[in-house]
Amino acid sequence: MHKVTPGKIRVVLLHTCVWLLYIAFAILVYGYDVGLHNVFYETVVSFCISASVFYLHAYYLLPVLAEKRKYLLYVIGMLIVLAYNFGIRYLFAFCIDPVVLHRSSSIAGYSLVKLVLVFSWYWFTFALFSLGYWLARRLVRVEKEARRKEFSEAERARLQLENAALKAQINPHFFVNTMNAFRVEVEPVLPETARGIEAMILFMRSSIMQPDGDGTIALAEEVAAIESLITIYQRRFPNANIRYSKEIGQQLRIVPHIFAAFVENAFKHGSFTRKEKPLSIRLETIDNDLLFYVHNWKSRRIKDDSRGIGLKYIRRQLENAFADRYELAIENADTDYTVTLKIKNIGCNENKLLYTG
Repeated sequence: MHKVTPGKIRVVLLHTCVWLLYIAFAILVYGYDVGLHNVFYETVVSFCISASVFYLHAYYLLPVLAEKRKYLLYVIGMLIVLAYNFGIRYLFAFCIDPVVLHRSSSIAGYSLVKLVLVFSWYWFTFALFSLGYWLARRLVRVEKEARRKEFSEAERARLQLENAALKAQINPHFFVNTMNAFRVEVEPVLPETARGIEAMILFMRSSIMQPDGDGTIALAEEVAAIESLITIYQRRFPNANIRYSKEIGQQLRIVPHIFAAFVENAFKHGSFTRKEKPLSIRLETIDNDLLFYVHNWKSRRIKDDSRGIGLKYIRRQLENAFADRYELAIENADTDYTVTLKIKNIGCNENKLLYTG
Protein backbone atom coordinates (compact mmCIF):
# COMPACT_ATOMS: atom_id res chain seq x y z
CA MET A 1 0.00 0.00 0.00
CA HIS A 2 1.16 3.52 -0.77
CA LYS A 3 1.94 5.54 2.31
CA VAL A 4 0.02 8.80 2.65
CA THR A 5 2.58 11.52 3.19
CA PRO A 6 2.13 15.22 4.01
CA GLY A 7 3.36 16.00 0.51
CA LYS A 8 0.62 13.89 -1.09
CA ILE A 9 -2.00 15.49 1.16
CA ARG A 10 -0.82 18.93 0.04
CA VAL A 11 -1.11 17.88 -3.61
CA VAL A 12 -4.68 16.62 -3.08
CA LEU A 13 -5.68 19.83 -1.32
CA LEU A 14 -4.11 21.92 -4.05
CA HIS A 15 -5.91 20.01 -6.81
CA THR A 16 -9.21 20.28 -4.92
CA CYS A 17 -8.83 24.05 -4.55
CA VAL A 18 -7.95 24.48 -8.23
CA TRP A 19 -10.97 22.45 -9.37
CA LEU A 20 -13.30 24.31 -7.01
CA LEU A 21 -12.08 27.66 -8.30
CA TYR A 22 -12.34 26.46 -11.91
CA ILE A 23 -15.90 25.18 -11.44
CA ALA A 24 -16.96 28.29 -9.51
CA PHE A 25 -15.69 30.52 -12.30
CA ALA A 26 -17.48 28.37 -14.91
CA ILE A 27 -20.75 28.61 -12.96
CA LEU A 28 -20.31 32.38 -12.82
CA VAL A 29 -19.71 32.57 -16.59
CA TYR A 30 -22.51 30.20 -17.65
CA GLY A 31 -25.05 31.54 -15.14
CA TYR A 32 -24.40 35.24 -15.56
CA ASP A 33 -27.46 35.77 -17.76
CA VAL A 34 -29.69 32.81 -16.84
CA GLY A 35 -29.06 32.61 -13.08
CA LEU A 36 -26.45 30.69 -11.13
CA HIS A 37 -28.98 28.23 -9.73
CA ASN A 38 -30.02 27.21 -13.24
CA VAL A 39 -26.51 26.08 -14.25
CA PHE A 40 -25.01 25.00 -10.92
CA TYR A 41 -25.91 21.29 -11.00
CA GLU A 42 -25.14 20.64 -14.67
CA THR A 43 -21.85 22.56 -14.50
CA VAL A 44 -20.67 20.66 -11.44
CA VAL A 45 -21.59 17.30 -13.00
CA SER A 46 -19.98 18.19 -16.33
CA PHE A 47 -16.69 19.24 -14.78
CA CYS A 48 -16.60 16.24 -12.43
CA ILE A 49 -16.79 14.05 -15.55
CA SER A 50 -14.08 16.17 -17.16
CA ALA A 51 -11.92 15.78 -14.01
CA SER A 52 -12.26 11.99 -14.23
CA VAL A 53 -11.08 12.15 -17.86
CA PHE A 54 -8.19 14.39 -16.77
CA TYR A 55 -6.95 12.00 -14.06
CA LEU A 56 -7.48 8.81 -16.06
CA HIS A 57 -5.30 10.26 -18.80
CA ALA A 58 -2.68 11.92 -16.54
CA TYR A 59 -2.23 9.16 -13.96
CA TYR A 60 -2.82 5.98 -15.95
CA LEU A 61 -2.81 6.17 -19.74
CA LEU A 62 0.22 8.45 -20.06
CA PRO A 63 2.56 7.10 -17.32
CA VAL A 64 1.57 3.43 -17.53
CA LEU A 65 1.09 3.03 -21.28
CA ALA A 66 2.50 5.95 -23.31
CA GLU A 67 5.64 6.46 -21.19
CA LYS A 68 6.42 2.75 -21.45
CA ARG A 69 5.89 2.85 -25.23
CA LYS A 70 2.78 0.69 -25.21
CA TYR A 71 1.31 2.87 -27.89
CA LEU A 72 -1.37 0.49 -29.17
CA LEU A 73 -2.74 -0.01 -25.67
CA TYR A 74 -2.56 3.75 -25.14
CA VAL A 75 -4.71 4.40 -28.25
CA ILE A 76 -7.18 1.75 -27.15
CA GLY A 77 -7.28 3.33 -23.67
CA MET A 78 -7.96 6.77 -25.15
CA LEU A 79 -10.85 5.34 -27.17
CA ILE A 80 -12.25 3.68 -24.03
CA VAL A 81 -12.03 7.00 -22.15
CA LEU A 82 -13.73 8.71 -25.07
CA ALA A 83 -16.56 6.13 -25.00
CA TYR A 84 -16.79 6.56 -21.21
CA ASN A 85 -17.00 10.33 -21.65
CA PHE A 86 -19.80 9.96 -24.21
CA GLY A 87 -21.71 7.36 -22.18
CA ILE A 88 -21.63 9.07 -18.80
CA ARG A 89 -22.54 12.46 -20.23
CA TYR A 90 -25.42 10.96 -22.19
CA LEU A 91 -26.60 9.08 -19.10
CA PHE A 92 -26.73 12.24 -17.01
CA ALA A 93 -28.22 14.42 -19.76
CA PHE A 94 -31.07 12.11 -20.73
CA CYS A 95 -31.65 9.85 -17.70
CA ILE A 96 -30.45 11.37 -14.43
CA ASP A 97 -30.79 15.14 -14.98
CA PRO A 98 -34.54 15.05 -15.78
CA VAL A 99 -35.14 13.17 -12.53
CA VAL A 100 -32.97 15.52 -10.43
CA LEU A 101 -33.97 18.78 -12.13
CA HIS A 102 -37.54 17.81 -12.92
CA ARG A 103 -36.93 19.22 -16.35
CA SER A 104 -34.98 18.43 -19.47
CA SER A 105 -31.22 18.96 -19.54
CA SER A 106 -29.95 22.10 -21.24
CA ILE A 107 -28.47 19.95 -24.02
CA ALA A 108 -31.48 17.70 -24.49
CA GLY A 109 -32.49 19.61 -27.60
CA TYR A 110 -29.10 19.26 -29.31
CA SER A 111 -28.88 17.28 -32.52
CA LEU A 112 -26.81 14.08 -32.53
CA VAL A 113 -24.01 15.77 -34.44
CA LYS A 114 -23.85 18.68 -32.00
CA LEU A 115 -23.89 16.29 -29.05
CA VAL A 116 -20.94 14.41 -30.52
CA LEU A 117 -19.07 17.66 -31.10
CA VAL A 118 -19.76 19.00 -27.58
CA PHE A 119 -18.88 15.73 -25.84
CA SER A 120 -15.74 15.34 -28.01
CA TRP A 121 -14.72 18.90 -27.20
CA TYR A 122 -14.88 18.26 -23.47
CA TRP A 123 -12.92 15.02 -23.91
CA PHE A 124 -10.27 16.61 -26.13
CA THR A 125 -9.86 19.75 -23.95
CA PHE A 126 -9.27 17.92 -20.69
CA ALA A 127 -7.16 15.23 -22.33
CA LEU A 128 -4.97 18.07 -23.62
CA PHE A 129 -4.89 19.72 -20.19
CA SER A 130 -3.87 16.43 -18.61
CA LEU A 131 -1.11 15.99 -21.21
CA GLY A 132 0.36 19.37 -20.25
CA TYR A 133 0.03 18.52 -16.57
CA TRP A 134 1.76 15.15 -17.08
CA LEU A 135 4.57 16.72 -19.08
CA ALA A 136 5.09 19.32 -16.36
CA ARG A 137 5.20 16.63 -13.66
CA ARG A 138 7.59 14.58 -15.75
CA LEU A 139 9.87 17.59 -16.25
CA VAL A 140 9.89 18.27 -12.51
CA ARG A 141 10.62 14.59 -11.83
CA VAL A 142 13.47 14.54 -14.33
CA GLU A 143 14.97 17.68 -12.77
CA LYS A 144 14.66 16.19 -9.28
CA GLU A 145 16.30 12.97 -10.42
CA ALA A 146 19.07 14.95 -12.09
CA ARG A 147 19.64 16.96 -8.90
CA ARG A 148 19.50 13.78 -6.82
CA LYS A 149 22.00 12.11 -9.14
CA GLU A 150 24.24 15.17 -9.07
CA PHE A 151 24.03 15.24 -5.28
CA SER A 152 24.78 11.52 -5.10
CA GLU A 153 27.80 11.92 -7.37
CA ALA A 154 28.99 14.92 -5.38
CA GLU A 155 28.51 12.98 -2.15
CA ARG A 156 30.35 9.99 -3.59
CA ALA A 157 33.18 12.24 -4.75
CA ARG A 158 33.30 13.85 -1.30
CA LEU A 159 33.52 10.45 0.37
CA GLN A 160 36.23 9.39 -2.06
CA LEU A 161 38.19 12.55 -1.27
CA GLU A 162 37.73 11.97 2.44
CA ASN A 163 38.92 8.38 2.07
CA ALA A 164 41.86 9.50 -0.03
CA ALA A 165 42.70 12.17 2.53
CA LEU A 166 42.45 9.62 5.32
CA LYS A 167 44.72 7.21 3.46
CA ALA A 168 47.11 10.05 2.70
CA GLN A 169 47.31 10.71 6.43
CA ILE A 170 47.42 7.10 7.62
CA ASN A 171 49.96 5.71 5.15
CA PRO A 172 52.67 8.39 5.59
CA HIS A 173 52.28 8.35 9.38
CA PHE A 174 52.59 4.58 9.38
CA PHE A 175 55.66 4.84 7.15
CA VAL A 176 57.25 7.55 9.30
CA ASN A 177 56.66 5.69 12.55
CA THR A 178 57.94 2.42 11.09
CA MET A 179 61.04 4.05 9.62
CA ASN A 180 61.77 5.77 12.92
CA ALA A 181 61.63 2.41 14.68
CA PHE A 182 64.10 1.02 12.14
CA ARG A 183 66.37 4.04 12.65
CA VAL A 184 66.51 3.45 16.38
CA GLU A 185 67.39 -0.22 15.81
CA VAL A 186 70.22 0.36 13.33
CA GLU A 187 71.71 3.56 14.80
CA PRO A 188 74.11 1.79 17.25
CA VAL A 189 75.48 -0.44 14.49
CA LEU A 190 75.10 1.66 11.32
CA PRO A 191 75.03 5.34 12.29
CA GLU A 192 75.41 6.58 8.72
CA THR A 193 72.49 4.44 7.58
CA ALA A 194 70.48 5.75 10.54
CA ARG A 195 71.30 9.29 9.38
CA GLY A 196 69.91 8.49 5.94
CA ILE A 197 66.76 7.02 7.45
CA GLU A 198 66.37 10.11 9.60
CA ALA A 199 66.60 12.29 6.49
CA MET A 200 63.89 10.19 4.84
CA ILE A 201 61.68 10.57 7.93
CA LEU A 202 62.12 14.35 7.95
CA PHE A 203 61.29 14.56 4.27
CA MET A 204 58.16 12.41 4.67
CA ARG A 205 57.02 14.49 7.62
CA SER A 206 57.27 17.60 5.49
CA SER A 207 54.86 16.07 2.97
CA ILE A 208 52.16 15.46 5.60
CA MET A 209 52.76 18.62 7.59
CA GLN A 210 49.64 20.77 8.03
CA PRO A 211 50.01 24.54 7.50
CA ASP A 212 48.72 27.07 10.01
CA GLY A 213 45.44 28.89 9.67
CA ASP A 214 46.93 31.35 7.20
CA GLY A 215 48.08 28.48 4.96
CA THR A 216 51.80 28.97 5.64
CA ILE A 217 54.60 27.13 7.41
CA ALA A 218 57.90 28.29 8.79
CA LEU A 219 60.49 28.62 6.05
CA ALA A 220 62.87 26.65 8.31
CA GLU A 221 60.59 23.61 7.93
CA GLU A 222 60.70 23.88 4.13
CA VAL A 223 64.47 24.22 4.32
CA ALA A 224 64.63 21.12 6.51
CA ALA A 225 62.74 19.19 3.81
CA ILE A 226 65.22 20.42 1.16
CA GLU A 227 68.22 19.47 3.25
CA SER A 228 66.73 16.06 4.02
CA LEU A 229 66.26 15.48 0.32
CA ILE A 230 69.87 16.47 -0.34
CA THR A 231 71.05 14.06 2.37
CA ILE A 232 68.99 11.23 0.88
CA TYR A 233 70.48 11.67 -2.59
CA GLN A 234 73.99 12.06 -1.20
CA ARG A 235 73.52 8.72 0.55
CA ARG A 236 72.19 7.09 -2.61
CA PHE A 237 74.84 8.64 -4.86
CA PRO A 238 78.12 9.12 -2.97
CA ASN A 239 79.63 10.97 -5.94
CA ALA A 240 76.74 13.46 -6.12
CA ASN A 241 77.90 16.97 -7.01
CA ILE A 242 75.44 19.21 -5.18
CA ARG A 243 76.12 22.87 -4.51
CA TYR A 244 73.75 24.16 -1.85
CA SER A 245 73.76 27.46 -0.02
CA LYS A 246 71.30 29.43 2.08
CA GLU A 247 71.22 32.79 3.76
CA ILE A 248 67.76 33.35 5.16
CA GLY A 249 65.90 35.09 7.97
CA GLN A 250 64.91 33.11 11.04
CA GLN A 251 61.21 33.99 11.26
CA LEU A 252 60.12 33.85 7.64
CA ARG A 253 56.99 31.96 6.57
CA ILE A 254 56.14 30.41 3.22
CA VAL A 255 53.41 28.32 1.63
CA PRO A 256 54.34 24.62 1.88
CA HIS A 257 55.98 22.38 -0.75
CA ILE A 258 57.03 25.21 -3.07
CA PHE A 259 60.83 25.09 -2.83
CA ALA A 260 61.01 21.41 -1.94
CA ALA A 261 58.94 20.53 -5.02
CA PHE A 262 61.40 22.28 -7.34
CA VAL A 263 64.36 20.60 -5.62
CA GLU A 264 62.69 17.21 -5.82
CA ASN A 265 62.03 17.78 -9.50
CA ALA A 266 65.68 18.69 -10.07
CA PHE A 267 66.83 15.42 -8.50
CA LYS A 268 64.23 13.44 -10.39
CA HIS A 269 65.09 14.78 -13.84
CA GLY A 270 68.61 16.09 -13.36
CA SER A 271 72.15 14.83 -13.77
CA PHE A 272 74.20 15.55 -10.63
CA THR A 273 76.96 12.94 -10.51
CA ARG A 274 79.41 14.58 -12.92
CA LYS A 275 82.01 16.97 -11.57
CA GLU A 276 81.55 19.51 -14.36
CA LYS A 277 77.74 19.50 -14.11
CA PRO A 278 76.67 20.16 -10.53
CA LEU A 279 73.12 20.57 -9.27
CA SER A 280 72.90 24.08 -7.81
CA ILE A 281 70.44 25.14 -5.10
CA ARG A 282 70.53 28.60 -3.56
CA LEU A 283 68.18 30.28 -1.09
CA GLU A 284 68.79 33.78 0.27
CA THR A 285 67.16 37.01 1.42
CA ILE A 286 68.29 40.32 -0.04
CA ASP A 287 66.77 43.68 0.88
CA ASN A 288 63.56 42.18 2.26
CA ASP A 289 63.16 39.89 -0.76
CA LEU A 290 63.45 36.10 -0.74
CA LEU A 291 65.36 34.57 -3.65
CA PHE A 292 65.32 30.90 -4.62
CA TYR A 293 67.38 29.39 -7.41
CA VAL A 294 67.69 25.81 -8.72
CA HIS A 295 69.66 24.71 -11.74
CA ASN A 296 70.13 21.16 -12.97
CA TRP A 297 71.54 19.51 -16.06
CA LYS A 298 69.11 17.13 -17.73
CA SER A 299 69.54 13.40 -17.45
CA ARG A 300 68.38 10.46 -19.54
CA ARG A 301 68.37 8.00 -16.69
CA ILE A 302 65.18 6.30 -15.47
CA LYS A 303 63.22 8.76 -13.36
CA ASP A 304 62.29 8.12 -9.74
CA ASP A 305 58.67 8.48 -8.68
CA SER A 306 57.88 11.67 -6.83
CA ARG A 307 54.97 13.31 -5.09
CA GLY A 308 54.02 14.88 -8.39
CA ILE A 309 53.35 18.41 -7.17
CA GLY A 310 52.75 20.21 -10.45
CA LEU A 311 53.63 23.65 -11.66
CA LYS A 312 49.95 24.67 -11.72
CA TYR A 313 49.69 23.91 -8.00
CA ILE A 314 52.83 25.94 -7.27
CA ARG A 315 51.65 28.93 -9.28
CA ARG A 316 48.22 28.81 -7.62
CA GLN A 317 49.77 28.67 -4.16
CA LEU A 318 52.08 31.56 -4.92
CA GLU A 319 49.24 33.60 -6.39
CA ASN A 320 47.06 33.02 -3.34
CA ALA A 321 49.78 33.88 -0.85
CA PHE A 322 51.92 36.46 -2.67
CA ALA A 323 49.78 37.98 -5.43
CA ASP A 324 51.68 40.70 -7.31
CA ARG A 325 54.68 40.11 -5.04
CA TYR A 326 56.41 37.20 -6.70
CA GLU A 327 58.34 36.58 -9.90
CA LEU A 328 58.74 33.02 -11.17
CA ALA A 329 61.02 32.42 -14.14
CA ILE A 330 61.57 28.97 -15.63
CA GLU A 331 64.12 28.31 -18.35
CA ASN A 332 63.66 24.91 -19.95
CA ALA A 333 66.55 24.47 -22.35
CA ASP A 334 67.55 21.34 -24.22
CA THR A 335 70.40 20.52 -21.85
CA ASP A 336 69.48 22.18 -18.56
CA TYR A 337 66.60 23.48 -16.45
CA THR A 338 66.60 26.62 -14.30
CA VAL A 339 64.06 27.91 -11.79
CA THR A 340 64.35 31.40 -10.33
CA LEU A 341 61.75 32.53 -7.82
CA LYS A 342 61.68 35.93 -6.13
CA ILE A 343 59.18 36.87 -3.42
CA LYS A 344 59.22 40.59 -2.68
CA ASN A 345 58.74 42.27 0.70
CA ILE A 346 58.58 39.03 2.62
CA GLY A 347 59.50 40.81 5.85
CA CYS A 348 62.96 39.56 6.66
CA ASN A 349 64.59 42.07 8.98
CA GLU A 350 65.89 39.40 11.32
CA ASN A 351 69.40 38.11 11.74
CA LYS A 352 70.36 35.73 8.97
CA LEU A 353 71.39 32.09 9.21
CA LEU A 354 74.36 31.33 7.05
CA TYR A 355 74.99 27.94 5.50
CA THR A 356 77.14 26.79 2.64
CA GLY A 357 77.48 23.19 1.62
